[in-house]
Amino acid sequence: MSADQNYPIAPDGSTSADALRVTNLRKAFRSPAGQSIAVLSDVSFSVAAGETVAIMGVSGAGKSTLLNLLGGLEIGDGGTIQFSRLKTGETAGRCPWPGKPASFVFQFHFLLPDLTAVENVALPLMIDRVPGKESLRRAVIALQAIGLGDRLTHKIGDLSGGEQQRVAVARALLTNPQLVLADEPTGNLDASIAEEIGALLVDYARRRRAFVVVATHNDRLASICDRVLLLEHGRIREQTT
Repeated sequence: MSADQNYPIAPDGSTSADALRVTNLRKAFRSPAGQSIAVLSDVSFSVAAGETVAIMGVSGAGKSTLLNLLGGLEIGDGGTIQFSRLKTGETAGRCPWPGKPASFVFQFHFLLPDLTAVENVALPLMIDRVPGKESLRRAVIALQAIGLGDRLTHKIGDLSGGEQQRVAVARALLTNPQLVLADEPTGNLDASIAEEIGALLVDYARRRRAFVVVATHNDRLASICDRVLLLEHGRIREQTT
């Protein structure tokens, strides 16, 4: 299947930017005692269109915080994030991503148990007021493309853990995001399923020339990605072999 068959083109026909650039990004939190705890200190890196980058580091290193900043869920204390010719920093407020291009895949899939697989995938389009019939049609195509065509009408509780996470990935990709942020997407899955989920994300990035950033502890998943960055003591560096 072509990329357009897998992930239908967004109605606005938007295309990806050439690069995602993070420069001198900083973020600190206040402890209950009022102490400032630096999580990210002078983080700088870039991601090219079509590239999948893994962010690795110990628990508490700031991987989730970094993804939240990239996706506009949190605001940094300094530095800039430049994407699609827009820049956000300490004076710009919440990230003004054009056309809602960022989409998240979480360790816990957050699927709605009372809905079927196809209904869960179609939900983001319905929220964007795409007609129900069209939303379901595109959701069917997305699930068929990842091998779940025989699970369309199954309730979430009737699916395996790996199938549930594939449904979550299909839901995240259905709106053709330019930026996909996956936070420990295979944390509860075995190695073979982890590799499969990773392959889906890498394939999407390459087909759509999108940017995929994956926070993970999983070496096998990281090895599938184009590059691996290590987040240590609030700073990031390229992993060397």
